[in-house]
Amino acid sequence: MRKWMILSLVLVILGCGKASDQNSSASDNRSSENNANSPKSASVGSKQMPAVVLIKCDKKYGSGFLFKDNNQLFLVTAAHLFNEEPKCEVFQFLCYRCKNTIEKTTKDSKDRGDLQIHETRDVAVFGLESMSVNDELKALPVSTIEDVKMAADLQLTQEVFVVGYPVLGKNSFPKGPLIRRGIVSAYDGNELVLDCHILPGNSGGAVFEINQGKYKIIGVVSGIISVNSEPDGPNSGYSIVEPIDSVLTLIDQYRQRKTK
Repeated sequence: MRKWMILSLVLVILGCGKASDQNSSASDNRSSENNANSPKSASVGSKQMPAVVLIKCDKKYGSGFLFKDNNQLFLVTAAHLFNEEPKCEVFQFLCYRCKNTIEKTTKDSKDRGDLQIHETRDVAVFGLESMSVNDELKALPVSTIEDVKMAADLQLTQEVFVVGYPVLGKNSFPKGPLIRRGIVSAYDGNELVLDCHILPGNSGGAVFEINQGKYKIIGVVSGIISVNSEPDGPNSGYSIVEPIDSVLTLIDQYRQRKTK
């Protein structure tokens, strides 16, 4: 544990920047290499990988994934999409092969309690059951509590995958979610560090492992670690991930606030 914490602290000192605001070149040589190494077993649109959506929040972009707990449907994403300037007033959900788009306002969603943002961690959840969710979104394969793995059960150097909608150019996105491969580099008890190069738009996407053909979600993409102390510094190839533990805690808080 001490080695994990030391490595994490060294990486954090290098400087952490958010993935949604980091300007990265679309010509990143490692992008095509990593995506080409995507696991064959994780087919898009099947139960073999998390169902992810593209989130457009004014001029910012991110990813999110569907999660169901106790028959309640949630969209999980990164909190900084809504907390950081410029403030997000209107957001849209767009899913792979979906013809329709869901559009909501941040203020109304917060007032109704549909949007819950963690006070200290970079995670947010939308309670979709009370929203007018189209059948296309509901038809996507949804992850459940059986499809998660807690941070304490992870191993250093184990292989993991990130899935989401990275920005590949000016307002340019892939036709469907892309997968990248990495390993768990460190865990300090709060955040995971991955050796996995991510891009703007990956924020809020799911991080998962594959074991015997089945996936387990381990966390949510939060941001990158730059090679200097500047938030907009060059991408080091390391990324910050919020463990799924924080998501489950926020869902519990969501229910408590909804029942008041």
